[in-house]
Amino acid sequence: MRRPHIVQALEKNIHSWIAVWNTDPNPYIWTKTTDEILERLSICLNRTPDSEGPREGL
Repeated sequence: MRRPHIVQALEKNIHSWIAVWNTDPNPYIWTKTTDEILERLSICLNRTPDSEGPREGL
């Protein structure tokens, strides 16, 4: 069952959110180093069975 009116409403809401956000945007501030992010990613990939196993170098 297709519901184009739901998609249109979602698009309208997204555009409204973007317009409000753009009036006073806040930049994303990284709080972790690249090494910390890659270490966490490696832990997650090694724990996830569907991730094709351990990744070398991460």
